[in-house]
Amino acid sequence: MSSEMPPLPDGTPSPIVSAFFGATGRAFPPLKVGDELFIALPDAEPSDHLTFRFEVAISEPPILEDEPILEALRQMIDLVDGLIPTFKPLL
Repeated sequence: MSSEMPPLPDGTPSPIVSAFFGATGRAFPPLKVGDELFIALPDAEPSDHLTFRFEVAISEPPILEDEPILEALRQMIDLVDGLIPTFKPLL
């Protein structure tokens, strides 16, 4: 099994393929076990150069709907940071 993609017809090396699947905007439905991420040409050689990134989201309507976890955590931290000073007079 080759670890390189065959060169393009003009002889230049094949580019490294990468993909990003974001959770926001519902451009793609949520992935589940068995979903195909990439389908190559039937005669393509397997490649170790394929990379995939995923964005994990929380979907608990009506609280959060398809909200990326990192963004949701940042918003929660900002909310708590804003609340803490309001308790200062009570200390």
